[in-house]
Amino acid sequence: MNNAHTLEIINQMFANVILEEDDFIVITSAASPEGGFDNNEHLAKERAISLKNYIRQKFPHIKDSQFITFPLAENWDGMKELIEKDDNVPARKQLLKILESKLSRESQKIRIKRLNDGKTYAYLLEHILPYLRGSATTTIYSKRNELHFKKDTIEIVRVDTVCFDPALPKTKRPFVMAIRNNLIYDAALLPNLAIEIPFGRDYRWSVGIEGNWSWWNTNANTYYYHRIQMAGVELRHWFGNKAKRPLTGWYLGAYGYGGTYDVRLFTKKKSDMGQLSNWSYSAGLTLGYSMRISKRFNLEFGIGAGYFGGKYHKYNVSDCAGCTFPKRSTHDRKYWGPTKAGISLVWLIGNVNQNKKTEEQQR
Repeated sequence: MNNAHTLEIINQMFANVILEEDDFIVITSAASPEGGFDNNEHLAKERAISLKNYIRQKFPHIKDSQFITFPLAENWDGMKELIEKDDNVPARKQLLKILESKLSRESQKIRIKRLNDGKTYAYLLEHILPYLRGSATTTIYSKRNELHFKKDTIEIVRVDTVCFDPALPKTKRPFVMAIRNNLIYDAALLPNLAIEIPFGRDYRWSVGIEGNWSWWNTNANTYYYHRIQMAGVELRHWFGNKAKRPLTGWYLGAYGYGGTYDVRLFTKKKSDMGQLSNWSYSAGLTLGYSMRISKRFNLEFGIGAGYFGGKYHKYNVSDCAGCTFPKRSTHDRKYWGPTKAGISLVWLIGNVNQNKKTEEQQR
């Protein structure tokens, strides 16, 4: 629209202002509300990065750590402001009522397109939305009372595009956690539950606590037994997530577990051996992918490999004295290889969709 003029203003600003190390620059970008939300968020993010790269190329003395990009996806406030200033918008009053309603933004889009047999939306496409397709704001934040300039004056024509603010408002990070259940373990009659909490920038990390517990046994005529009690922690790093949804996408993790087990399955006679461990442990790496299946649920696929060790005793039920089965031999388990496998149902709790949070902030 008028990029050359706007970039010249930015050039003047950064050429004349003296930045200190604790000053930082916030680039806020947005796209017009037309089209899908995911695509608009992607466009807004790319615009913020593009403007940041432009400033860094022109002024290499500004450090990368001094930049903060904040894409806001769809510029609904900007659209409403332009509509309020334009008396020629067809069905303007009805249009503003839709924008001020409590409907979701996607529902508002549908109603706007249908309003006045599509004439209102056609007008927006030609006269309003083009001015919202490439908006970006550059703001300098400083702890000082005033910024210092190399020159006495600096001309800033578009106040809404380049501005100075003495303080950056703080935003509270939304609470998010997940409860996970491994369906493969359930099928093996091993009830299990895990609680996972994300943390770090963009929720790129998470820590989880997992426990497995089973205590199944049949009558003395069959001699079956199945007791597993294991618990541990896992640290995960989450990779690219286009949906901006915590705990979604690819991850790589490291885990540590410990517990006990007493397993005697598929026995046909008293002399068949069972295995009892009063303490065993395992540690290794995990790899997996979590995909969204509904608003609050993900389906996660994961595998793990590492070391499993600990002492265990072999026993059978012959000569049972008071049902305390005698230990026939003691062994050290030293196993390297696959240690975990899971197809898990994940229930996400809290503000799980950062896209919606961004949209609410923009409203």
